Amino acid sequence: MLSNALELLYDVITRPQWAFYRITHTDARGEAVIVFILSTLITSLASVGLMPNALGAAFAVSLIGGILYLALGGALMHFCASLLGGVGTVQGLLQALPFALFPNALTALGVILNFLPAAVNAPLFDALTLVVTCWTIFLLVTALQKNYGISLGRAVCTLLFPFIGFLLLVTFLIVAFFWLFLANMPMWSGALEELGRF
Repeated sequence: MLSNALELLYDVITRPQWAFYRITHTDARGEAVIVFILSTLITSLASVGLMPNALGAAFAVSLIGGILYLALGGALMHFCASLLGGVGTVQGLLQALPFALFPNALTALGVILNFLPAAVNAPLFDALTLVVTCWTIFLLVTALQKNYGISLGRAVCTLLFPFIGFLLLVTFLIVAFFWLFLANMPMWSGALEELGRF
Protein backbone atom coordinates (compact mmCIF):
# COMPACT_ATOMS: atom_id res chain seq x y z
CA MET A 1 0.00 0.00 0.00
CA LEU A 2 2.88 2.37 0.80
CA SER A 3 4.49 1.66 -2.56
CA ASN A 4 1.16 2.38 -4.30
CA ALA A 5 0.86 5.67 -2.39
CA LEU A 6 4.38 6.71 -3.38
CA GLU A 7 3.72 5.67 -6.97
CA LEU A 8 0.55 7.78 -7.04
CA LEU A 9 2.45 10.73 -5.53
CA TYR A 10 5.04 10.40 -8.29
CA ASP A 11 2.26 10.27 -10.89
CA VAL A 12 0.64 13.39 -9.38
CA ILE A 13 3.93 15.21 -9.96
CA THR A 14 4.66 13.86 -13.43
CA ARG A 15 1.19 13.15 -14.89
CA PRO A 16 -1.42 14.91 -12.74
CA GLN A 17 -4.34 14.54 -15.18
CA TRP A 18 -3.98 10.78 -15.40
CA ALA A 19 -3.10 10.38 -11.72
CA PHE A 20 -6.18 12.23 -10.47
CA TYR A 21 -8.43 10.31 -12.85
CA ARG A 22 -7.00 7.10 -11.41
CA ILE A 23 -7.25 8.33 -7.80
CA THR A 24 -10.84 9.52 -8.11
CA HIS A 25 -12.17 6.55 -10.08
CA THR A 26 -10.59 3.69 -8.12
CA ASP A 27 -10.52 2.73 -4.47
CA ALA A 28 -7.46 4.59 -3.17
CA ARG A 29 -8.62 5.21 0.40
CA GLY A 30 -5.61 3.54 2.00
CA GLU A 31 -3.16 5.42 -0.19
CA ALA A 32 -4.94 8.71 0.57
CA VAL A 33 -4.69 8.06 4.32
CA ILE A 34 -0.97 7.28 4.00
CA VAL A 35 -0.32 10.49 2.05
CA PHE A 36 -2.40 12.51 4.54
CA ILE A 37 -0.47 11.12 7.54
CA LEU A 38 2.86 11.59 5.74
CA SER A 39 2.15 15.24 4.93
CA THR A 40 0.89 15.83 8.49
CA LEU A 41 4.06 14.29 9.92
CA ILE A 42 6.33 16.37 7.66
CA THR A 43 4.49 19.56 8.60
CA SER A 44 4.66 18.67 12.30
CA LEU A 45 8.38 17.95 12.18
CA ALA A 46 9.02 21.32 10.56
CA SER A 47 6.85 23.24 13.02
CA VAL A 48 8.52 21.70 16.07
CA GLY A 49 11.94 23.14 15.24
CA LEU A 50 14.17 23.10 18.30
CA MET A 51 11.52 21.65 20.65
CA PRO A 52 11.42 17.92 19.88
CA ASN A 53 9.29 17.27 22.97
CA ALA A 54 6.41 19.09 21.29
CA LEU A 55 6.25 16.69 18.32
CA GLY A 56 3.26 14.78 19.67
CA ALA A 57 1.27 17.95 20.30
CA ALA A 58 2.21 19.44 16.93
CA PHE A 59 1.23 16.22 15.17
CA ALA A 60 -2.11 16.07 17.00
CA VAL A 61 -2.93 19.69 16.16
CA SER A 62 -1.92 19.21 12.51
CA LEU A 63 -3.91 15.98 12.30
CA ILE A 64 -7.08 17.51 13.76
CA GLY A 65 -6.74 20.62 11.59
CA GLY A 66 -6.19 18.50 8.49
CA ILE A 67 -9.20 16.31 9.22
CA LEU A 68 -11.38 19.38 9.77
CA TYR A 69 -10.16 20.90 6.50
CA LEU A 70 -10.80 17.69 4.59
CA ALA A 71 -14.28 17.34 6.09
CA LEU A 72 -15.45 20.96 5.82
CA GLY A 73 -13.52 21.88 2.68
CA GLY A 74 -14.50 18.64 1.00
CA ALA A 75 -18.17 19.14 1.86
CA LEU A 76 -18.17 22.72 0.58
CA MET A 77 -16.31 21.81 -2.62
CA HIS A 78 -18.66 18.88 -3.25
CA PHE A 79 -21.68 21.13 -2.71
CA CYS A 80 -20.32 23.81 -5.07
CA ALA A 81 -19.33 21.26 -7.72
CA SER A 82 -22.79 19.70 -7.55
CA LEU A 83 -24.41 23.13 -7.96
CA LEU A 84 -22.23 23.78 -11.00
CA GLY A 85 -23.32 20.56 -12.69
CA GLY A 86 -20.53 18.25 -11.60
CA VAL A 87 -21.19 14.55 -11.27
CA GLY A 88 -18.71 12.96 -8.91
CA THR A 89 -18.40 11.26 -5.58
CA VAL A 90 -17.40 12.53 -2.17
CA GLN A 91 -15.14 9.50 -1.83
CA GLY A 92 -13.28 10.44 -5.00
CA LEU A 93 -12.82 13.99 -3.75
CA LEU A 94 -11.65 12.90 -0.30
CA GLN A 95 -9.19 10.49 -1.92
CA ALA A 96 -7.82 13.24 -4.18
CA LEU A 97 -7.51 16.05 -1.62
CA PRO A 98 -4.52 14.61 0.33
CA PHE A 99 -2.62 14.13 -2.93
CA ALA A 100 -3.49 17.63 -4.14
CA LEU A 101 -2.54 19.22 -0.82
CA PHE A 102 0.70 17.27 -0.36
CA PRO A 103 2.91 20.03 -1.89
CA ASN A 104 1.98 22.20 1.12
CA ALA A 105 4.20 19.90 3.16
CA LEU A 106 7.12 21.08 1.02
CA THR A 107 6.93 24.48 2.70
CA ALA A 108 8.46 22.61 5.61
CA LEU A 109 11.70 22.96 3.67
CA GLY A 110 11.59 26.57 4.82
CA VAL A 111 13.04 25.33 8.11
CA ILE A 112 16.23 24.42 6.24
CA LEU A 113 16.34 27.95 4.85
CA ASN A 114 16.66 29.29 8.40
CA PHE A 115 20.33 28.29 8.32
CA LEU A 116 20.98 30.73 5.47
CA PRO A 117 21.62 34.45 5.98
CA ALA A 118 18.49 36.56 6.45
CA ALA A 119 19.07 38.45 3.19
CA VAL A 120 18.80 35.18 1.27
CA ASN A 121 16.34 33.37 3.54
CA ALA A 122 13.31 35.62 3.08
CA PRO A 123 13.30 35.82 -0.75
CA LEU A 124 13.91 32.07 -1.09
CA PHE A 125 11.13 31.24 1.35
CA ASP A 126 8.75 33.62 -0.45
CA ALA A 127 9.61 32.04 -3.80
CA LEU A 128 9.16 28.54 -2.37
CA THR A 129 5.78 29.47 -0.89
CA LEU A 130 4.61 31.04 -4.16
CA VAL A 131 5.61 28.00 -6.23
CA VAL A 132 4.04 25.55 -3.76
CA THR A 133 0.81 27.57 -3.56
CA CYS A 134 0.46 27.80 -7.35
CA TRP A 135 1.21 24.08 -7.75
CA THR A 136 -1.32 23.19 -5.03
CA ILE A 137 -4.03 25.29 -6.67
CA PHE A 138 -3.29 23.63 -10.02
CA LEU A 139 -3.54 20.18 -8.42
CA LEU A 140 -6.79 21.06 -6.63
CA VAL A 141 -8.36 22.30 -9.86
CA THR A 142 -7.18 19.18 -11.70
CA ALA A 143 -8.59 16.93 -8.97
CA LEU A 144 -11.96 18.70 -9.15
CA GLN A 145 -12.01 18.43 -12.95
CA LYS A 146 -11.26 14.71 -12.93
CA ASN A 147 -13.61 13.81 -10.08
CA TYR A 148 -16.62 15.79 -11.26
CA GLY A 149 -16.06 15.89 -15.02
CA ILE A 150 -16.36 19.68 -15.13
CA SER A 151 -14.59 22.34 -17.17
CA LEU A 152 -11.62 24.38 -16.01
CA GLY A 153 -13.77 27.44 -15.28
CA ARG A 154 -16.26 25.46 -13.20
CA ALA A 155 -13.44 23.78 -11.29
CA VAL A 156 -11.91 27.18 -10.47
CA CYS A 157 -15.33 28.46 -9.35
CA THR A 158 -15.80 25.34 -7.23
CA LEU A 159 -12.50 26.06 -5.53
CA LEU A 160 -13.12 29.80 -5.07
CA PHE A 161 -16.78 29.90 -3.99
CA PRO A 162 -16.19 28.50 -0.47
CA PHE A 163 -13.40 31.04 0.14
CA ILE A 164 -15.51 33.92 -1.17
CA GLY A 165 -18.42 32.77 1.00
CA PHE A 166 -16.14 32.56 4.02
CA LEU A 167 -14.80 36.09 3.40
CA LEU A 168 -18.34 37.45 3.05
CA LEU A 169 -19.36 35.72 6.28
CA VAL A 170 -16.38 37.15 8.17
CA THR A 171 -17.08 40.63 6.76
CA PHE A 172 -20.73 40.39 7.80
CA LEU A 173 -19.77 39.26 11.32
CA ILE A 174 -17.27 42.11 11.73
CA VAL A 175 -19.81 44.70 10.57
CA ALA A 176 -22.49 43.20 12.83
CA PHE A 177 -20.09 43.17 15.80
CA PHE A 178 -19.17 46.84 15.37
CA TRP A 179 -22.79 47.80 14.78
CA LEU A 180 -23.84 46.11 18.03
CA PHE A 181 -20.84 47.55 19.85
CA LEU A 182 -21.63 51.09 18.72
CA ALA A 183 -25.35 50.67 19.40
CA ASN A 184 -24.60 50.01 23.08
CA MET A 185 -22.43 53.11 23.48
CA PRO A 186 -24.46 56.09 24.74
CA MET A 187 -22.89 58.69 22.45
CA TRP A 188 -23.44 56.56 19.31
CA SER A 189 -26.89 55.10 19.98
CA GLY A 190 -28.73 58.26 18.90
CA ALA A 191 -26.67 58.56 15.73
CA LEU A 192 -27.36 54.93 14.83
CA GLU A 193 -31.10 55.44 15.38
CA GLU A 194 -30.99 58.42 13.02
CA LEU A 195 -29.05 56.33 10.51
CA GLY A 196 -31.60 53.53 10.83
CA ARG A 197 -34.44 55.89 9.80
CA PHE A 198 -32.93 56.32 6.34
